[in-house]
Amino acid sequence: MNFGGPVWHVSIGGLADQTARRLKALTILAGRGEAPLGEWWEDNPIATHLRRRLTPEEAAPIGPVVDVRGTPEGARRLAAVQAYLPHGWTEEQ
Repeated sequence: MNFGGPVWHVSIGGLADQTARRLKALTILAGRGEAPLGEWWEDNPIATHLRRRLTPEEAAPIGPVVDVRGTPEGARRLAAVQAYLPHGWTEEQ
């Protein structure tokens, strides 16, 4: 999924009720981002994910988004987190 720019991302698990997960996600992101610029929900039986585009003010210190997949920088970033990824995870996923 390509969101085309920086986004806030919150994942809520541990609650069986999807509505409760969504309400908790909204509470966490209250006052952050700008939903009219883009907001995406993903629900599954284990967790709910909410992604919301940053405001221009929030995004300014970050600078432009750069796709590092397939670059030396991307390989360095992947190596740095490899120990935390599920067994068998690959960059292509």
